[in-house]
Amino acid sequence: MNKLLYIYTLTATLLLGTLTGVAQSRLSFDETSYSFGTIREDGGKVSHTFRYSNTGDEPIVILSATTTCGCTVAAYDRKPVMPGRKGEIAITFDPMDRPGAFAKNINVYTSEKTKPICLQVSGDVTARERSVEELYPIYVGEGVRLDDNFHAFAYVEHGKTTRSALKYANTSDKAVRLRLEPEKSSGVLHLDYPAVIPAGARGDIDISYGLPATSRVYGTLHDMLRVYVDGKRTETLISITGIAVDNRDRVTDKSIPKAELTKNIVKFGAVKHDDGESVGHFGITNTGSAPLNIRAVEVSVPEIRVSISGGERIAAGSTLDVEVRMRCPAERHGAFVGRVRIITDDPARPMREMRVTAIIED
Repeated sequence: MNKLLYIYTLTATLLLGTLTGVAQSRLSFDETSYSFGTIREDGGKVSHTFRYSNTGDEPIVILSATTTCGCTVAAYDRKPVMPGRKGEIAITFDPMDRPGAFAKNINVYTSEKTKPICLQVSGDVTARERSVEELYPIYVGEGVRLDDNFHAFAYVEHGKTTRSALKYANTSDKAVRLRLEPEKSSGVLHLDYPAVIPAGARGDIDISYGLPATSRVYGTLHDMLRVYVDGKRTETLISITGIAVDNRDRVTDKSIPKAELTKNIVKFGAVKHDDGESVGHFGITNTGSAPLNIRAVEVSVPEIRVSISGGERIAAGSTLDVEVRMRCPAERHGAFVGRVRIITDDPARPMREMRVTAIIED
């Protein structure tokens, strides 16, 4: 009896699967993928038409055809597709400002309420030649242009030199003198650039942070450089940042600390100017197997104070309670957001950040 029931169940399952398969394929496409091959970025939009037919016995309506980005657009008829009739979906791709290989998916949703039918167009876009203004959008003066005036290094580790570069171009027909003067200095930034840039020349301003292995500098590094051209002070400032941490390559012991915050945000809600200080708490838990050292604590605004500072240590498996005090900013209304940045010797994630929020009312 059990064997007979098993046979009936298996037969019903197979039949249901077959029927489901038919239901999912009633809108049948001649193809579901197409490659445009190699196309030019400035060659204009390209299109391909996917053709389909309704192989079922009921009308089907294409409800939508969604694409993965604005560079790809689908055009289709929203009228019902009668049984046995054919239709098409035209897919247009715009290669402008999208050099390199691409693969764009188009999900077609129909009135069958089955899984969407996935179409794909792909290809490779040959980059067009960029203008000087596009390559070097920051105009400094006297024909000098930069590709950027901001660079953010991630972690800057002790005992290592972290390098990058800003690119420059002299678009004038004469040589110019270049000078970068610090207006805010971390004391550990190194620069290498030519004092004179020949007419029409292009090159790099090499920037690097170098911290000795014995350095006690931790936390945010920030340098601001004023650009001078031919001795004239320009309006251009170059901002360079980084976060100084321990050398993570030197961690060889399997026993390491691991920092976790018990919350990522302290919400004070609505506060009034005459409420005095608001007090909140969060915890730092060491889920590792070695003591966790707090290297530095930074607060983004003066209205926030915390009960922790650099130099404190948290034993493995322990949690340190941190008190957060917020003084309502004078003459300020509406949303208030501050940040507390904590630098530790956790080699996997040395920097943690916690937000403090409030709504300031009269």
